[in-house]
Amino acid sequence: MYTVEISFTEVNELITSLHTYLCKSSHKRIDIGVGWVKMVKQQLSSNFQTELEGKDVWMPLQLLAIQHKEMDTHLFLKWLDEASTGELFERLSPWMSAVPNDLNEKRKEMVDLLSEWENQYFKDFNSEILERLKSESESRKKEITRFDPMEFGIHVTNGVIFIPVEGLKRIMFIPHYHSQPSNLFHFFGETLLCHYSPNIYPSAIDDPSMELMLVTKALSDKSRLKILKFLATHPATFIEVYRHMDLAKSTVHDHLISLRAAGLINVEIAGETLGKYSFRRESTSTLLANLEGYLLKA
Repeated sequence: MYTVEISFTEVNELITSLHTYLCKSSHKRIDIGVGWVKMVKQQLSSNFQTELEGKDVWMPLQLLAIQHKEMDTHLFLKWLDEASTGELFERLSPWMSAVPNDLNEKRKEMVDLLSEWENQYFKDFNSEILERLKSESESRKKEITRFDPMEFGIHVTNGVIFIPVEGLKRIMFIPHYHSQPSNLFHFFGETLLCHYSPNIYPSAIDDPSMELMLVTKALSDKSRLKILKFLATHPATFIEVYRHMDLAKSTVHDHLISLRAAGLINVEIAGETLGKYSFRRESTSTLLANLEGYLLKA
């Protein structure tokens, strides 16, 4: 069985925010939506927008961020700018099965991109959300001993079952904001990084929680209700759900993402392979409690 850990530093969110912006295929699914993308685009200089075209974030940077929890974004980028290839190799090799040969080129590119992203966007990012992400990380650390590793993963991710597979020794959970409600997975040899969605959003006092909004939205669609009914009878793979529903694969995929984000279904992950989906029976009682809690709140 693998071990589980929790970690967070603002550098993790710096990296995730740029990754979210660059991953155009995810923009329609993220809770902050295409409106956020348009807002950010207005903030960025035309030169930087051009520079970002076709680029992606080198995600092993998250491994380096984890090892420098004491550094804010400025100190981390300064360290990365000055780090030698040898130091980068020493810090990455225990985590990665194969460290790329072009470490120095990747380092230079990421320093340039992240420094400009920090200057033009992230430096003005909501500090309250960063504090809430830090608090989320600390509170989850206190919960680790209450669960076995697999149960802890289900608890933190609201329904992801990490099946033990050969070679997987550690799962590092990192809360994130920008890509909510998605969970992001990155595999590095014996280590899996899971960036999970803790349902942290800015909201007014009288607003319903995002957790309640996600559930009620997911249940408002006839096809999603039919998928839930199908999964309530027995666990099923994506293909089995697709064949049962007789919808386009992309539509079924989007429905499952919505149900997953709402915590209404479990999904198995074995290494880099998705397994079966199943109905989370406890989600119905949770829904009633959250709904009554909101409606009867003084």
